Amino acid sequence: MASDPYELCPCGSGTKQKWCTAREGMKQLDQAIGMIKSNQREPSLQLLDRLMSNSSEPACFRAYAATIKAQALDVYGQPDKALETAEKAAKDFPESGMPREVMADIFYANQDYAEALGIYQEALSVFPAGATKQICRTLLKIGNCHNFQGRPLAAWASWQRALLVSPDFTPALESIDEFIHQNRLLPHPARLGLALKKADEFDLFNEEVAGTWEKAAGEGEKLHVDDLIMLFDDLVSRDPANASAWYNLGLSCAWAGQNLRAMEALSKYVERETNIEAAADAWDLAEVLRMGAGAESLSDNLLYSALYQLENPEEFVQRLQQSKRLMVVATHDGHRTLHWMDKEVQTDGGAGVPIIGGPPRQLAQLNLVSGALEIVATRAESLAEVRRLFDPAMEGVVRFHAADSYPGSPTTLDSEPFLVFDDPKLPEEQRQQRTLAEVRRYFEEEWLHRPLKSLDNIAPIDAAQSSKMKGRLEGLVRFRERNFEVRGLAYNFDRLRNKLGLPIHGSGLEDEKDKTRASSDVDLSAYSASQLAALEPMKLDDDELVVAYRTAVQLDSPDVANRFADQLVRRDSASSKIDMNSVFRRLIQETLQGRLAGDLTEIIHRGREYDRRLYQARESAMFDYLEARSLLASGQKGEGTARLKNLADIHPDRLDVVASAVETLLSLGAYGDARELAEVGLSRSEENRQGDLQARFRDYVQEASARAKK
Repeated sequence: MASDPYELCPCGSGTKQKWCTAREGMKQLDQAIGMIKSNQREPSLQLLDRLMSNSSEPACFRAYAATIKAQALDVYGQPDKALETAEKAAKDFPESGMPREVMADIFYANQDYAEALGIYQEALSVFPAGATKQICRTLLKIGNCHNFQGRPLAAWASWQRALLVSPDFTPALESIDEFIHQNRLLPHPARLGLALKKADEFDLFNEEVAGTWEKAAGEGEKLHVDDLIMLFDDLVSRDPANASAWYNLGLSCAWAGQNLRAMEALSKYVERETNIEAAADAWDLAEVLRMGAGAESLSDNLLYSALYQLENPEEFVQRLQQSKRLMVVATHDGHRTLHWMDKEVQTDGGAGVPIIGGPPRQLAQLNLVSGALEIVATRAESLAEVRRLFDPAMEGVVRFHAADSYPGSPTTLDSEPFLVFDDPKLPEEQRQQRTLAEVRRYFEEEWLHRPLKSLDNIAPIDAAQSSKMKGRLEGLVRFRERNFEVRGLAYNFDRLRNKLGLPIHGSGLEDEKDKTRASSDVDLSAYSASQLAALEPMKLDDDELVVAYRTAVQLDSPDVANRFADQLVRRDSASSKIDMNSVFRRLIQETLQGRLAGDLTEIIHRGREYDRRLYQARESAMFDYLEARSLLASGQKGEGTARLKNLADIHPDRLDVVASAVETLLSLGAYGDARELAEVGLSRSEENRQGDLQARFRDYVQEASARAKK
């Protein structure tokens, strides 16, 4: 215990040692603490019991003695007894915050931050105003709990409260610097400390509104976040159109750790904010909140897991080692991680991971912990694919326990491009380039089309068509841009912005005088749908035309893609740059579905001729199938059906085309013909040992039989 009599007494009474009535007992308590440090277990516990039961000492002292005993039991390796002692002390001494603080410390040490947080908050409400050391210490721990649960704004608010109590409280200053100022995942304004928005000039004409706002602005630092929430909750209930009030409500809720409610309020703000930059700033902040505990229902970053109990660990390990889908990777700290891949892999004497059929992609990671196994994937579909093979292979040695989903960390957000495993023998620069290409493909081809909760379950490419969604789009792009900067990957997010029709930060298309030609500054593959639509296909060379076509297809802009396709099929020179048969197939499909006007017979004829001249008629089966479909479309059902049924005889090696023919017959309601053709396909796929096609034709036979009976 400190010898300065003017120091606050550590019992938590808020009284200085000189005047604390427990000062005599404190000398014996000091002796007990010395015994604990020297590991004198029994003597120290006996002395503490005597001090706790000494009714002549004040309640604050006996409560403090009980917390010391709880801490001693924890140090002595008896956490259950420690918790029991602290809980009893909290009941026996309800006016003391110390037992609750120690209870929370035990949960905190076990990383149960949610439970610890609630108990710390109870302790904080009990400490008297004079117990500044205990209050600051508890606020520091409350901030830590928020921070460890992904709520940095709430952590900042707690640490700021500690500094209001004691401006030179060093641990809070250090925490703010480490976890806020240096947190590169936070928007820059949030690292410096966000402030409430001022009232609009129009609002000031309303005396009631002006008074509320003045109170919040003038006393904002001194007000508890709960008071701020009440103030702005009242404002938005009386004036729902007030955008700034919604923002302040959202920020106040974020400071309180109420991430879900904060995001709901920020959503209301963004709906009402006409300034896209301001809306983007707010939604950027919402993306940070989306990563924290309490906002699980709005997370776009979920992990999907399957839990198993190991029934026979030794047999499990043996079977696992036999799996050709398992990859073992050594980490930098000497540990090894287990990964289930999307294709078979094999090792080469430890020299690397030569890949069969190109680089494999991780579907899931396998985590073994004390007799249990967790399989974790970033996509529900990936987990299902793993279980499809894993469960039968491990039957009898593992027992499925439960499936779950939970929010991931910033490192798992958009992590799919990093789950491709390249041969480690490749030069580092080449592997980096491949990773960058994967990131580009992920964002510009896949992510664009994924519905996101951040956009009300609308895909980014669709949200880009709404002016009201521009702020949200820019906000979530900014968050991902910072997240990838932290990862040290130099993907240019202006490419993504450009595709979404958002302002880009660099030079390029917006300054181009002739938008009908390809830009000299911006890669064509980063064009938006509107920019592609402005191009004149005849002004593009073959390479540019191929890129423009593929980009339009990825952006799901069929009209634009068809314009480029129409130009491509007129150029023999493009045959070496893209599979022109796929372009013809698209044009024919678009015409069949009525999205493109044209003479089907003429297009199919041109496609056949092109295929014959430049590809040695390798896709004649496809053109026969499409010609049969064109006959059906023109009303010649008998002839079209006959052509479909003959495909298996004319092209016995193209069972993929035969499968398409079966699907068409099923769609026509020709179930007998479909079953007959599917049985032929099944027989031949079994002869050729084509497993995927066998399963496909088997399903067709069952479906055709079932439908025929109805």
